[in-house]
Amino acid sequence: NFNKSYNVNTGLSYDITPKTTISSSIMLRGSNSNNESNPVFDGISYTGKKVFYKKLNRNSMEKGKNYFSNYDENIYDGNTNVLQQTNRNSDGKGENLSFQADAGLDHKIDDKGQLISFAASFQTSNNDSSSDIKETTSNNTSSNDISVQNSKNRTILLKADYELPIGEKSKIEAGARYDANKNDYDYEVTRSINGGSAAILPLYTSLTTYDEKISAAYTQFKSKISDKISYQLGLRVENTNIDLSFDRADGLNKQVPKDYTNVFPTVFLSYDISKNNQFLLNYTERIRRPRSFFLIPFMSLNNNRNLFEGNPDLNPSLVHSYEFGYSLQKNKFSITPTLYYRNTVDDIKMYQERTLDANNNTVITTKPINLGTEQTYGLDLNASVDITKWWKVMGNLDLFGYKTEGKYQGIDYSGDGFSSRVRLTNTFRPDKNTSFQIQSFFRGGQKTASNEQKAMYAVSLGANRTIWKGNGTLSFNVQDIFNTRARETAFTTETYTNSSYMQMMPRTFTVSLSYRFKQGEKVDSQKRKKD
Repeated sequence: NFNKSYNVNTGLSYDITPKTTISSSIMLRGSNSNNESNPVFDGISYTGKKVFYKKLNRNSMEKGKNYFSNYDENIYDGNTNVLQQTNRNSDGKGENLSFQADAGLDHKIDDKGQLISFAASFQTSNNDSSSDIKETTSNNTSSNDISVQNSKNRTILLKADYELPIGEKSKIEAGARYDANKNDYDYEVTRSINGGSAAILPLYTSLTTYDEKISAAYTQFKSKISDKISYQLGLRVENTNIDLSFDRADGLNKQVPKDYTNVFPTVFLSYDISKNNQFLLNYTERIRRPRSFFLIPFMSLNNNRNLFEGNPDLNPSLVHSYEFGYSLQKNKFSITPTLYYRNTVDDIKMYQERTLDANNNTVITTKPINLGTEQTYGLDLNASVDITKWWKVMGNLDLFGYKTEGKYQGIDYSGDGFSSRVRLTNTFRPDKNTSFQIQSFFRGGQKTASNEQKAMYAVSLGANRTIWKGNGTLSFNVQDIFNTRARETAFTTETYTNSSYMQMMPRTFTVSLSYRFKQGEKVDSQKRKKD
């Protein structure tokens, strides 16, 4: 396997007047990949009502290869006699080219803190990929599938923000935002049997257009009741409009329009015990929209034993969050423990269905569904400490309980338990121009009646060196040093168990060199405001 990529970006900030600043930036990014792997699966299937499962042979795994598109499979009868042996290999190639342009304007209306800002962003990307999939069986049958995929994305963002101080203790903020996201997907799969002529597979050949527009406006008011008590009240209104057009080669045609409006209130209260020492009480409501490909009903053929199918009827999840916290900040130490409760409505989970293909082999199809509710509650602890002048430690500990309720197609997703998440960052600065950072995290496992998610951990390392009198930076980092960041799950029903091990990105080494033509507080402040 290999993955080559490049990234070129530049930007500028210009003060038109002492009160007005414009900024702009452009970025070009490209990548080229080639994925090749060896079969590592030993699949066992029993007839009748006995359990079907695939067992992953970890000892034969080579990190970084695409194992879920390739496997060796042995099918046995109830007496463990081999009925059929299958070998499947998939080699894939991919190219991606992305472009992004950003522009912004910040204007200071007066000297009393009245501000207005505008921002715009345009992004476009084009991705071409192909897979050459070869499969042979012990009954002298062979097939060759050629999968060709093209996806195009275009995103436009427009944003305006306004701030108006009222006296010395109050402020009104208001703004509007518009996001337009359009994705075009073109998938074609052909198959030849025993060296014969290739024919299109209609079930996996489709044209899809996903067009999403989100319009939002917000306002919030900040003020103080006294020197110790502060509050912030906010309201955000969002309208989401989605047009989904799906045409498949077998004649299936779907036009799925979605249009919904949501209102999200927020309340923030704080009580200052003393300077840098306060209690916090918050309520927020948020929306979790499904990803675009969660709605598109096409299926991928990279692995014909495990298929993914989108759900056009999928709705967003709404999250109601309540938090009570305490914050203490000192010169070299800070700690913020927070108790929280979150209730998610229309929670999105993955449903799996077992079927048989034309050769009587088991096929698992996965699709997202709106299940029911999920409740989480716990303690989230953030802390940082300067151990020495050159060593700083930041950590986060999340101890939480969870409870899921819901059934779908006879499968019970209900479950409750206790889990944890831990993040730890150590930063070392031996001198003013050099820094090293070690990041680590741990995510505990979770389990319901039908699904189990294993624990996961990873460690990463980064280093930076400022050069050329402060105008340049040389960086080096290693993501996932021990190659352990992988998602491992098991989905269990009365008739089968499906286990998966997925590593989205293997251990990665990165070296970068950057040069800045302009230094100063203005450049950094513009970047922070844009973010």
